[in-house]
Amino acid sequence: MGMNTQGSTEDLIILEKGEILMKQGEKGECAYLLLSGKLVVQRESPNENVLIREVRPIELIGELAIFSDTPRSATVVIQEKAELIRINKHRLRQMIRRSPDIAEIVIKILCSRLQDNAEKIFEIESAQRKAVLSSLRWPPGDPNAPASATEPSEDNSLESPSRRATVLRHKPST
Repeated sequence: MGMNTQGSTEDLIILEKGEILMKQGEKGECAYLLLSGKLVVQRESPNENVLIREVRPIELIGELAIFSDTPRSATVVIQEKAELIRINKHRLRQMIRRSPDIAEIVIKILCSRLQDNAEKIFEIESAQRKAVLSSLRWPPGDPNAPASATEPSEDNSLESPSRRATVLRHKPST
């Protein structure tokens, strides 16, 4: 499949468009350094595959399963013919222990992914929050109503979420 460059710990691998590099849920025994080509990372669910990100040359992929000793969190598919170096779990850990520079690079990669994921989560939560708020009916003059909530309510008594919460918090005990 590839050219052996360091015993059995590193291999040069060439994959064609459409081939699967790793599958969500499988055990991760190695990481890959993409030398050329393009990969897509996707999360599989029963209804659809969700694109997580694209991987471009000189990016490391698959290291999460190695460091966390958990199954692969996503499927990676070759989008353009790719050349990769396969680095097994033991070799990668050894490289990190021996070289603070490599350890720093891996930490930066992980931090960058964490930051990207936090931004995506924030965007999703903001969109969901907007959708919920726009679907609520607010009483006229409610100070908690967003500026976009201009539709008057037919029943002002408990329509406001803050009003509902106040009523629930002050419910007399029996």
